[in-house]
Amino acid sequence: MPCIFIVVLNWNGLENTLGCLQSLAQLRSQNHHIIVVDNHSDLNPKAAIAAQFPQVEVLENQENLGFSGGCNRGIQLALDRGADWVLLLNNDTQVDPQLLHAFAQGIADHPQGGAFGAKIYQAQRPDRLEFCGGDYVAKSARFTNRGYHQRDQGQWDQPQQSDYLTGCTLLLKREVLEQVGLLHEPYFLLWEDLDLGWRIRRSGWQLWVIPQAQVWHQGSASFKGGRWAAHYWYFDARNQLLWLERNVGWRSVLWQSCRRTGKHGWNYLRAKTAGDRQAQKAALVGIWHYFRRRFGNCPPWVMGTD
Repeated sequence: MPCIFIVVLNWNGLENTLGCLQSLAQLRSQNHHIIVVDNHSDLNPKAAIAAQFPQVEVLENQENLGFSGGCNRGIQLALDRGADWVLLLNNDTQVDPQLLHAFAQGIADHPQGGAFGAKIYQAQRPDRLEFCGGDYVAKSARFTNRGYHQRDQGQWDQPQQSDYLTGCTLLLKREVLEQVGLLHEPYFLLWEDLDLGWRIRRSGWQLWVIPQAQVWHQGSASFKGGRWAAHYWYFDARNQLLWLERNVGWRSVLWQSCRRTGKHGWNYLRAKTAGDRQAQKAALVGIWHYFRRRFGNCPPWVMGTD
């Protein structure tokens, strides 16, 4: 069994994080370590975590570095501690006790794998799938999601390569991280996992989904309101263009920026609720900020905190 460090990012989600750690306590593996990275939460979680899980190391950031920056601090600490592999795990997940054993078998079976993902289920409907891999579609500049919302009837039970892996559950090889680098921090939130996976594949490694590695995901912990949240649309619009710039080319950037500006502008004019209007406005501002080279966190008004 390789030495695996599990990195769990916390930002104002202590209840979820404690539940995740309770799930990880049931893992049937000894050669792993857990790091919780706190992204400058309003309530410092260190004491609560230490009281229930004294073996867990807590790394405290002095500001909210987003998913990419927060995870990078945990990844770097894990590498400094001697990790062979680093597993990024969302704090709103529950894991199967055999998760690491399943990943270890996948590593042995697929030596060209530079990163591995799990079969992810929806926590609210435990027999429904959320992620089993996916493919890049150049026409829409989007990634498909195999099995999404399907009832699991064994149709995705074979390991398979994927064009991307979600950061919800992402196992990364030390050698690969040293070769291609960590998450690109200007994304802050969304598209950074797609960017890392693309760099891994471009470097000659493979991405594999191991269906025997199973995780249940609550979803939308970073987005109150789910995919209708204004900051979701801000980060998605801005960061899609950044991903295209870094991985496809300027022709795709210009096409998608025009397409999305027209789409969100029209939807803004037709919006029937204040929330929908705010979401469409946030997407338009995200596009504008991309061209202004404004990356990192979104403006406070997008989060509703100004």
